Amino acid sequence: MYYSSFHKTPDRKRFSKKEWEEFTPDSTKKALQDLVSTPDFSEWAIAHADRITLTPPADSNIATNQQKRRWFHWF
Repeated sequence: MYYSSFHKTPDRKRFSKKEWEEFTPDSTKKALQDLVSTPDFSEWAIAHADRITLTPPADSNIATNQQKRRWFHWF
């Protein structure tokens, strides 16, 4: 069983593994939505735009193409 230790749930609800795997991404998504909607985060993002990078998922075509280029670089 997994206990909720970081999320706002009454009485630290006990989660089954399946419930935890469903709850965690949903909870994380909601927390991120709350964060990025704050004025403080907007100010931080503007001030640190040069530090922010986005990487494609490992299974994306972009990542595959970059790996191919690295492979052919050696020839």
